[in-house]
Amino acid sequence: MKKIKIRLAAEADYKKISDIWTQPHVLPWMSFSEMTPEIYAKLREKSDIYVLIECDEKGKELEILAVRRLVYGTGNRAHIASYCSMGVDQKHLGHKLGEKFYDFFLDIVRDKGIERIELTQSGGNEAAYHIANKKGFEMEFHLNGWLVRQGKEKGSIYHLEERGVCYFLNAEISKKSVNDKLVFDPSFPAVASETLGQVAQHGYNYICYDKQGHKIGICTLTPSPNVVGHIAFLDVHLIESHTTGAMADCLRQISVMLKQAQFKKIEIYTHEKPVTDMLQTLGFQYRGEKVAALKIEGRYYNEAAVDLGFFNIEDAKSLLKTLEFDLSIRNDIFSTLDACKKSIEACQENKTLDDYTAIYAENLAYQMIENTFGKYPHYRSTDWESLISGLPEPAQTNFMEFSKRISDIKLAMSAEPEPRMSHVRPGFF
Repeated sequence: MKKIKIRLAAEADYKKISDIWTQPHVLPWMSFSEMTPEIYAKLREKSDIYVLIECDEKGKELEILAVRRLVYGTGNRAHIASYCSMGVDQKHLGHKLGEKFYDFFLDIVRDKGIERIELTQSGGNEAAYHIANKKGFEMEFHLNGWLVRQGKEKGSIYHLEERGVCYFLNAEISKKSVNDKLVFDPSFPAVASETLGQVAQHGYNYICYDKQGHKIGICTLTPSPNVVGHIAFLDVHLIESHTTGAMADCLRQISVMLKQAQFKKIEIYTHEKPVTDMLQTLGFQYRGEKVAALKIEGRYYNEAAVDLGFFNIEDAKSLLKTLEFDLSIRNDIFSTLDACKKSIEACQENKTLDDYTAIYAENLAYQMIENTFGKYPHYRSTDWESLISGLPEPAQTNFMEFSKRISDIKLAMSAEPEPRMSHVRPGFF
């Protein structure tokens, strides 16, 4: 390979960049499912797109080999740069061009005073994992339920994991975060005994009020790329920390609304301890922490990565269909899932589960299946028995039997080859 240089992409580079980004080994990992001149123009507006170019001995450009975006943070995140959308032309794989991007970008962002570099990577993208690890990036958080993949069997779907990694150009900031400890273990949410809050939706904003009509907080939904359109990225802001009871009730209502709008999960990043304390009572899961992710008035703060799923019993069955189980084992698990579903419905009828906790219970069954049999078990262990103990009867007994059954099946399978995911192609919502 001849001399390689890097430069900012131009409008005229669209055709070649589009070709690289839409190649079969690249597109499944992108935040977009297609590339058009309009999408390209928007990406150039909100990020710096760089291309690696092969040149001859005189410096004349011969061919674009690879492309990657660089996004600079603003406001309280102005000390951060994010790497996005890397693609290498299939004709030039194997020449460590991905590594060259890391080296070039490091010089670029250092000159701009950047202190922290971050990126996210999807499960199965082993080449991306390898390069980031090799270049010294460290994992901070790990989220399940991201990019959608379809199995061979009709109606079989599973989701990839998404990990967040970072690299500090200023290693000292990783030791300077001043906020309280954000880590927590989830607890099964209690059934609401009374309505403490009210929610008014205005576009992407959910304005939260207490019973007296005082504004207590706001939740803002950030529109997501279509490939993760099933995820509700929510920003939660408390106006008064002592109103967490009413705010928690509002967030319960918002969660049910988002579930009804066909979202499959909520993801929240927050540096505020009162917010993580509130989310714990609602059963949210702590998935990791972004170190020194915010810089406010010269002080650094960590952000917890927190999520809540709305996956249900049918989603759990769909996930199981992507695994090459013996049919009798699969049907056995289906039977225990059906028993869990019926017990949830019975609890709803006798009002020991409300809409929110019923949604939570179904997602609990899905999470247990995903963690036990899925391709991407949870990075941070969960005390399933503790959560199950929060269920009312008859759901608690059924879930305990379900937990024991899948544990026994997993144990019996441990001496055998792991079940393989039967996927053959990527799919998107």
